[in-house]
Amino acid sequence: MVIRKPEMFKQAECGRGKNLIIQILIFFAVFVVNSMLQSILPSIYMGVEIVKTFASYPPGVFNEVVVEALIEAAMGSVNGRIYMLLTLFSTVFGILVPIFFCKLIEKRPLSSMGFVKKNAFRDYFIGLGIGFLMFGAVVLINVLTGAISIEGVNKNLSVISVVYILIFFVGFMIQGASEEVLVRGYFMTSLGSKHNLWIALLISSGMFGLLHIGNPGFTILGFVNIILVGILFGLYIICFDNIWGACALHTMWNFVQGNFYGIPVSGLEISDSVFITTINEDLEFINGGTFGAEGGFTTTIVMLLCIGGLLLYMKKTGKFVEKEN
Repeated sequence: MVIRKPEMFKQAECGRGKNLIIQILIFFAVFVVNSMLQSILPSIYMGVEIVKTFASYPPGVFNEVVVEALIEAAMGSVNGRIYMLLTLFSTVFGILVPIFFCKLIEKRPLSSMGFVKKNAFRDYFIGLGIGFLMFGAVVLINVLTGAISIEGVNKNLSVISVVYILIFFVGFMIQGASEEVLVRGYFMTSLGSKHNLWIALLISSGMFGLLHIGNPGFTILGFVNIILVGILFGLYIICFDNIWGACALHTMWNFVQGNFYGIPVSGLEISDSVFITTINEDLEFINGGTFGAEGGFTTTIVMLLCIGGLLLYMKKTGKFVEKEN
């Protein structure tokens, strides 16, 4: 069966280049530019902390051991909450750089990236709800198997923490959208406009997995799960012919994981959460260990069920055809 090509993929056909290898190399170039821009604010913050630490130390006594100790002390003085928020908000370049490339270089309309006005708010809020339920299913399986335990409401929760949690939600809105725009709104549609949609979906999902290799606690199962997440989000975009729902799914998945349940997000610890969750170290295959739930077998199960359900929905709603015209 062939996936019926959505309108956004047809609009992307005006983009340049048909060679698959060239398209992949161009994506890497766009990704590198994006990564460099994203690192500016967090790097400046880290550099300021290092300078402050060195400035507080008596001059003239520096040696290799002292310098290493001071750098370690500076790293320890970094406010993890502020650093994480700067990192999240800096991902706005993951939205701006692909838009700049598609709009000004490939001469593609924004609608070819899934930015359409029709039902935008409705699809976004539906995506938030589905994302909440999806991760809730992962947590439920983990709790039932004893892989994690929810200890209760975070005792350190305060008004300031709640404010930061809301700010984190905005940050995850930007971060979730940035990866969807970069990997699927730009890359997947560029591939799918010139090649088979299944090829575009699988290559972009594989690339999505590769982008997470440097995360703390990364595992082979985590890599497989991230690819499955990419397939689900890609199919969601193809099914509904816009990017809004996938952005919301991505946002809520990460936000609920970190700021609601207090579980590491792809290996990254979040400082403020509603609940305190304890991970059973003996069942890391199920719960994902330090990489978080995305590295566990429960996520594999939920992703496969969601992908299967979405494929059945696509078949029922006529998204598959015998042969693409």
